[in-house]
Amino acid sequence: RDSLSPETAVFARMVKIPMPSFARTSIRPPERLAVAGLGVVGLMAAQLGRLYGYETYACDPDPERQRVAREYGIGNVMAELPDPGATRFAPVGLGLECSGHEAAAMALCRAARVYGEVFLIGVPWVPRTAMLAQAILHRVFYGYVRLQSGWEGEMPGAPAPHSEAHHFGAALSWLAEGRMRAGAELYSAVSPAAPQSHYQDLLHNRTPAPTVLFDWRML
Repeated sequence: RDSLSPETAVFARMVKIPMPSFARTSIRPPERLAVAGLGVVGLMAAQLGRLYGYETYACDPDPERQRVAREYGIGNVMAELPDPGATRFAPVGLGLECSGHEAAAMALCRAARVYGEVFLIGVPWVPRTAMLAQAILHRVFYGYVRLQSGWEGEMPGAPAPHSEAHHFGAALSWLAEGRMRAGAELYSAVSPAAPQSHYQDLLHNRTPAPTVLFDWRML
């Protein structure tokens, strides 16, 4: 659409990442949804939860990410997900782990209701803690939690419903209509002339924004 800038349109790729989890889950709105991790993908997942009609909660220890999520209309934002067994926080039906951090996956499994579902959308590239798998498995076993992949790479081919093309089209429409947001605070526009330096900056958290956008017009 003419109203959609290239800088915003490119974030349709990030919107698409959590969409298969919503397509696969049996937990329907207006149940409670918890999103762990408010990087770009988690922020999109939280917006999708609100758009779809879930009672959405989002958590991240970074105050700046919390601020952006609130600015984007996510009303229930917190540093960490409370333990329903130790607080008055009610269990959630659906959990989306978007950080790739095993402690966040554990928190979602702990917060899930009986027969709740937790999807692993974030990639666990490296261990972040000394946590044993037994801790998560214990909670899954005794809580009757369904723990599974985020399914982002296993959607049907076009033109089937919930295919990649279908999800891309929906994401582009929602961004153009303002139902999803992806503003300039989410990225730093850089030249693609020396990409490795920018990848290293992202790896070591040296970027002022959550991600970088390679702008080929700068070459």
